[in-house]
Amino acid sequence: MLEELEGWRDHFGHKESARAAVLLDKLAARKLTDAASLIRFHEALLFLRAFPHSPRIQRKTEKLLDTFSARVQQLRDSGADMSRFSPLEVSGIAGTEMQDSLSFDVARWLVPHVPGGVRIDWDNYEEERAMAATWPRWIPLLEEDGYVEAGIPWRDWLRTVQGNKSDGPAWLISRFEDLPLPDAAKAELYDSIRLPLIWGLDNLRLSRTRNWLPLRKAFYHTGPLIARKEVSIPNRWSAPSWNAASPYICGTCRRTAACPCALTLPDSH
Repeated sequence: MLEELEGWRDHFGHKESARAAVLLDKLAARKLTDAASLIRFHEALLFLRAFPHSPRIQRKTEKLLDTFSARVQQLRDSGADMSRFSPLEVSGIAGTEMQDSLSFDVARWLVPHVPGGVRIDWDNYEEERAMAATWPRWIPLLEEDGYVEAGIPWRDWLRTVQGNKSDGPAWLISRFEDLPLPDAAKAELYDSIRLPLIWGLDNLRLSRTRNWLPLRKAFYHTGPLIARKEVSIPNRWSAPSWNAASPYICGTCRRTAACPCALTLPDSH
């Protein structure tokens, strides 16, 4: 059934739309019991949300995507291997976690946008020399031991100075923010410690699953998408300057440039 949905998703027309709707209803009622199938279902839903056959398909895919994190949680509760959600090409699914060493600007944006959901990945952190070079700025007692002592309990030190047992990076990030340095220097200093963070996406809008904007007017596909082999960038750029009356065909819906999804191309000179 999932394979059939994947086959129908980029075939457009009344018959195809009706069949896709039936498959969505059947899959909505089915519990997928392995990570690979759930990932495939997720990607098919994203495709259908981006290129909907009809208002009905759009509504169904949005409803399924809005509740997708519950499916991920059911899979986690079953004891399934969740590492299948870790590779970059499939990461970002609602209900899963992501891990990376983020830049200063991204890290301090992320923490307030995922309240209580970001933590330091201590199990995969070995940059002791970087910590020894930076942490004494706000933990003076570490200045003597940082470079010479082995096995310093950095995690315990952080919990002590911030006054709680949280493994979140908020306090540490705020120390960098408060340094009397230009923003570029703060970012360079923070980036030097390469602090790995883990954050849960839960059912947040910043996940790939739910990261779309409300539409004032949707475009529904009734014909096939243009194939990549049908697009020639050199020919496009060598053509006369584009204008609203030109015979340019939209790569998304195969209509003229007056279509709802058309983008204005720059002049070729």
